[in-house]
Amino acid sequence: MGQPRITVITPYSSHEPFLERTICSVLDQGYDNLQYIVVDAGSSDNSAQAIQRYEDEIHVQIHQNCSSISQAINLGLEAAEGEIVAVVTGQDLLLPGALSEVADGMTGVGSTGWLVGQGLKIGQADQTLGVIPAREPDSLASFLMRDSGLLPLSTTFLSRRLIDRHGLLDPSLEYSFDYEYWCRLLAAQEQPRVVQRALAAEREKTDESLPQATIRAGLEHIAVAQRYMDHLPLGQRYALWMNCDVRRRIYALAEAELKGQDGRRYIFQHLLRRPWWITNEAFRRTLLHGISHPLPEEVGRPAA
Repeated sequence: MGQPRITVITPYSSHEPFLERTICSVLDQGYDNLQYIVVDAGSSDNSAQAIQRYEDEIHVQIHQNCSSISQAINLGLEAAEGEIVAVVTGQDLLLPGALSEVADGMTGVGSTGWLVGQGLKIGQADQTLGVIPAREPDSLASFLMRDSGLLPLSTTFLSRRLIDRHGLLDPSLEYSFDYEYWCRLLAAQEQPRVVQRALAAEREKTDESLPQATIRAGLEHIAVAQRYMDHLPLGQRYALWMNCDVRRRIYALAEAELKGQDGRRYIFQHLLRRPWWITNEAFRRTLLHGISHPLPEEVGRPAA
């Protein structure tokens, strides 16, 4: 039996200084039955020049202004022909031998339609900064509450059959489109297989707007979790509601810190909508004294 066809999708936009390294990490896999799709989601700089040297090896190029990276990925998914599909963004890398490892794990006896590997965190010069451990969720409820499970997009491989069954990504989501998809699969009783081999590397982000983006991403994750509340028994629904309320309060405190002198007014506006938050000591201190608070603890948590 020959190698299964694998489609790798690389979406990118402007200011992608690492795009050529990403492309090389895919093409240098030496995997014969590869379909490589590159999606230009609306670049306005010279990012596309990195592609010109590899045009003969890139099977599909898509150029379309996209409102989100998830929309760009969906364009790639619609053009995908592989039995197995993966996404490697324009900053990340596939590690050597990853596609062969995936092909072995997703075909034959005991194969899976949803495989997730371990990941590496790398810096601007591709130096290893740490690991990104992948872990299976204990349950849908714990995954929604971010108490278990870590499934990085960069190390995730899905069968075409699974995508056809559960649809494309939600293009309205800016930060949590992959998390929403994992929730969708788990709610449909699909289970990932996590392997111990490192399959990809994610580049550390150094954007100055990262704190604000972290808060927006956290709030979007909360909104996604609440979408799937009805899939849980009544007791777990209440636990998830409480969990989301606490997380939302933590992000409100972090947002207040970023707003500086306007933070107390921001806290007061939240209390008008959620008056029970006044029972929280940190909220009362901030409202009365403007005491600053750190970014949410959940940012450094290993879950989801």
